[in-house]
Amino acid sequence: MTMTFAMRPALIARILPLAVAIGFTATAPQAAAWNTLDGVSTTAYFAQDFTLAEIKTLRAKERLAGRNQSYNGLYQIPTLDEVITLAKAKSIETGRTIGIYPEVKHSTFHADTFGEHAFEDQLVAQLHVAYGNTSSAPVFIQSFESSNLQYLNTQTSIKLVQLIDADDVNKDGSMSLVAPFDKLYDFAVKGDPRSFLDLLSPTGLTFVKTYADGIGPWKPYLLKTVDDGVDRTGDFVLNSRDREIIGSTGVIEDAHAAGLLVHAFTFRKDADGSSYGFANGKDEIAYYYKLGVDGLFTDFPDTGVAGRMAAAVPEPQSCGADGRRLGAGRVGDAPSQALIGANLGYEPCGSPKKTGPRAPFFAHIRIDQATLRFCRRRATPTAPSPAQPA
Repeated sequence: MTMTFAMRPALIARILPLAVAIGFTATAPQAAAWNTLDGVSTTAYFAQDFTLAEIKTLRAKERLAGRNQSYNGLYQIPTLDEVITLAKAKSIETGRTIGIYPEVKHSTFHADTFGEHAFEDQLVAQLHVAYGNTSSAPVFIQSFESSNLQYLNTQTSIKLVQLIDADDVNKDGSMSLVAPFDKLYDFAVKGDPRSFLDLLSPTGLTFVKTYADGIGPWKPYLLKTVDDGVDRTGDFVLNSRDREIIGSTGVIEDAHAAGLLVHAFTFRKDADGSSYGFANGKDEIAYYYKLGVDGLFTDFPDTGVAGRMAAAVPEPQSCGADGRRLGAGRVGDAPSQALIGANLGYEPCGSPKKTGPRAPFFAHIRIDQATLRFCRRRATPTAPSPAQPA
């Protein structure tokens, strides 16, 4: 019994299974390993090759050189339980509910190591203990695969979101779909011809609605922009910020017609051309709210809140069929990435109407772009190495 429990994988928060060990040197407990990740041969350090004790010797660092580096080396890689504890503690501290938005990434990859649905089963078990098995829990589960979400739909009432990606945006505003960013990887494995774009058609959205509560598309799917060679920012550098804004692609309208929420990603204010058609992040975020998104991910929560307020997005007051009022999103003191929205969760109808900037009740804290990953938890872990940057 001890060995069975000890070998149970622990869920940790990290954007990729291989990114957990960035910063390892030749003194790493294990050598870099070779794996096929979404069809791409990859040699790197993988989380599942390390014990939790070894993972805890690492420290997080900012991955983008142009951002604040002062927090490098201060924080460990958190487990899911630690993220939940933080969210609940901040809820008490701030007097409002702060939710979490875990991403189940590379389920097909993890199934080969830990068994089919092992990842999802452990995630649901922990979330149900922490929040209960209810759609009103301040939690969304998201994924770039479909089969895992369809399975989760049979295991939990917690809200599910289908993520939609692409490789790039073409000059004419169409989406570039180059493998492995052309379709859900589980579709690729099964030979399903449907692309990410296909899932955003009315037929595709109807399919998604059979198992999910919302879609999480990369933002260019929602707003068409074209590269016409005009320097609109006046900085003599042509990049995506100079693109001409054409207007809504209709995806938001179609998703809402299908009964799906729309949470777009990712909004930044770095001077790297990550905005399409906008010179600053606040204006971009405000525009997307006016388009009708229900929430969005940003690496800059203060800019996200400013953009939402600039768009004059009201707090929803209408009650749903289940007797609960649609609540509005508000970010807390998130250090990295947050979901900010105008229609993210629920609060009881008949509760006092809240006013002011603290009115919304739901927020998403994502620590170091937290994605749930497995690492092995052994009964007798190897001696931890000195802390190294992650």
